Amino acid sequence: MIDRDITTKMIKVAKPKDQLVDRDLHEDEAKQLLQHFKGHDFFTYALLSILLSTGMRIAELANADMERLVWRS
Repeated sequence: MIDRDITTKMIKVAKPKDQLVDRDLHEDEAKQLLQHFKGHDFFTYALLSILLSTGMRIAELANADMERLVWRS
């Protein structure tokens, strides 16, 4: 067993809130992306549409079992 705190020399990686980067897309940015890909790359447009309209995470969509999806029209 370690008898002293070995974490005291570790470098802190957490940043103050005012230094965090805003990684969310704002509504106008999402619309611009959709508009661009709608005319250039329909596959990317479809993926972005799913992500933006469902709130699904990228990993959730990437790992989705497409055979188990229920399609509604």
